[in-house]
Amino acid sequence: MGIFPNTIFEIEEEQQAVDFASSKEPLFDFKKKQIVIMDGKIVYCTYKQKIEQWVELIIRTTVDKYKVYEGTGFGFSKLYGYRGHHIFSSNFGISELKREVKEKLEGHKEIILAKNIKISQDFNVLKIELTLELTEEELEKEVVIE
Repeated sequence: MGIFPNTIFEIEEEQQAVDFASSKEPLFDFKKKQIVIMDGKIVYCTYKQKIEQWVELIIRTTVDKYKVYEGTGFGFSKLYGYRGHHIFSSNFGISELKREVKEKLEGHKEIILAKNIKISQDFNVLKIELTLELTEEELEKEVVIE
């Protein structure tokens, strides 16, 4: 006899689906690499901050690097697979990265369109600037990868 029951309970899709706008998510500071705490309490994200945080996370994650994301396709393959090469200084490398950025970000249910994608490289820093059309508003985002 194990500690877990042998029966598996089916959960209805309605219970599994969590409304993105009303869900609580702690605010994460990617520069300090820690959750934001103010006056001893965790600070939670606004709608815009949730989208910004998700964009940062997906761009900074390599596909299948972490077990939690295995098989989901979450993350970027081109960005980190070509890191250290001079491919992002060529038009092909930049257009391929733009394609992957557009494809991955538009996979989020709140993002309608990723546009005005600008990628620039300065020695060991890669900067991605873009505009996102969301279901509720528009958002401009800049991600700097060092």
